[in-house]
Amino acid sequence: RELIAGKYDSARTTFTRLAVEAQNKQPLLNWIRLHRGLANLLRGYTTQARQAFDELEKAGPFSTKPEDKELASFFSETARKMNAAETVSATANIPRASGAERFALFLFAVKDWQQGDFTNAAALFDSFNRTQSTGGYAWINDYKSLVEKFLADYRVYADWKTQAQSFTGRQQITAGLTALKAAQGKLQLRGRLIDAFKEEEAKLTRQSDGK
Repeated sequence: RELIAGKYDSARTTFTRLAVEAQNKQPLLNWIRLHRGLANLLRGYTTQARQAFDELEKAGPFSTKPEDKELASFFSETARKMNAAETVSATANIPRASGAERFALFLFAVKDWQQGDFTNAAALFDSFNRTQSTGGYAWINDYKSLVEKFLADYRVYADWKTQAQSFTGRQQITAGLTALKAAQGKLQLRGRLIDAFKEEEAKLTRQSDGK
């Protein structure tokens, strides 16, 4: 609930505390580790996020029971991909058989978003939105309200990028700066996209000044 509400700092604190309380209770502990990494990533604390995912990856399979094989593999593989330097392509062959694997779509989208690959992230967010988890994984659907905010912000950004292609003369660039500031005011989330808009603003300002 804290993550979905955008209370990332509070969520980070909560998951850190829960990890201590959970100790060796599995798979609960691994879910907490995964969410601690997610909370840090959403907050923009990439180093702390990597530490959490690295801890999860190095922990290895939490069980050797046949009935736990799929979930155990999900934790290890997802942590590995979240720690990899490259973004996760929306066209990659990502298994989506179980609710856990569907959740990976959301995690990979957040990772790509934080690395500035907004187009790929939006495609993954959209894929996640089109899934429907049931039973013990029904809670995953709750993240769709947060995903909608990411997608709404992406549409604002995509519209702006389309407009920016036509900015050539100084008068157009000045109008573009006004439009850019208006676009920033439409964003629902703080974070990496704000940084991208600031970069665009700085670039247009330099062009307007003739530098």
